[in-house]
Amino acid sequence: MANNTLVASAGALLLACVVCLYAPFAVNGSDLETEDSLTAKVAALEKTVAELRQQIHNDRITSALAGHYWVEVSRTVAGEQEEQSEEVAWRLSPEVSSNRYILGPEVSSYEYGPFSLDASKEPAWIDFKVPRFGQEHTVKGIVRSTYGKCEIVIPGKLFDGSTFLSPDRPTSFESTADNGYDVYTLVRDRYKKTGVWQ
Repeated sequence: MANNTLVASAGALLLACVVCLYAPFAVNGSDLETEDSLTAKVAALEKTVAELRQQIHNDRITSALAGHYWVEVSRTVAGEQEEQSEEVAWRLSPEVSSNRYILGPEVSSYEYGPFSLDASKEPAWIDFKVPRFGQEHTVKGIVRSTYGKCEIVIPGKLFDGSTFLSPDRPTSFESTADNGYDVYTLVRDRYKKTGVWQ
């Protein structure tokens, strides 16, 4: 009986040695480390590619908005469409100030500052760096643009006297008395004249 137990133990030990030492059964620590390293590199590469794609998407929309003469066809404030007796134009820029011009007998303008865009959000986020009272304030909005048309939504009440209220970002393109949003509908000047987006 003791001999049988000894033989069984020896057999088990021999089998364990074969599994551990024979190449087809052996686990190579360096191989596991290499596989983990490759997995990490692939994950990092996929992240970089995703970030580049997002940056290209951002740049495409930024290019569509910037450097063009936009005509304001409507402005809705807290659910009420504002009557416009004079032409209103916009210039949007990510580098210098974005401005809203009232093209009356005496031209006046409202300075919104440069804009930045995050097209990974739905709807896309647009932020303006507004200089007021010796400080720069971030006005948070949303934007959508297709074929020469553009809609921008920002909070209606930004300041109380000289105090910036830092309102939340709008969540829809609908302006109501409750949310108080300002909704601007813009078209490219060329599109307005020809109906053709260029």
